[in-house]
Amino acid sequence: MIEFFVPGNPQALKRHRTYKGKNMKFAVETDPSVSDKADFLAKAMIHRPLKPLEGAINLHCRFFFSRPKNHFRGSKYSTMLKEGAPKYRSSRPDIDNLFKFVMDALNGIFWVDDSQVVICSSSKEYVSLAVKGISAGVDVHIEEIEK
Repeated sequence: MIEFFVPGNPQALKRHRTYKGKNMKFAVETDPSVSDKADFLAKAMIHRPLKPLEGAINLHCRFFFSRPKNHFRGSKYSTMLKEGAPKYRSSRPDIDNLFKFVMDALNGIFWVDDSQVVICSSSKEYVSLAVKGISAGVDVHIEEIEK
């Protein structure tokens, strides 16, 4: 079992773009998420296995987002949540694009190919409290379930 937390605002995978100019013989495909994936991987590298996992994988990700100001009470209670503040984030980015971003970023380093992920689960949540030390980020759990 490999478990780690990558701090920072969770990123969704951006769609690849294909360009072809007037005088170009071939189309050029770009990945606009390449630098974001490299940053995510750099933060996760300390937890990588000695060699990429080769068996079936169960991957669970919890995406934690910072809370907007309107979730908090006012004046002297500004660090306390309002009673109706939601636990889960039901707005953009889409959870499938967040999950694909993590799978693409860790592909080839933590496992051989992302087709090995046979069980996946994820959630989009707000950070529970406005306390220092608790921040936005991604909590990743990787388990090789069979070889």
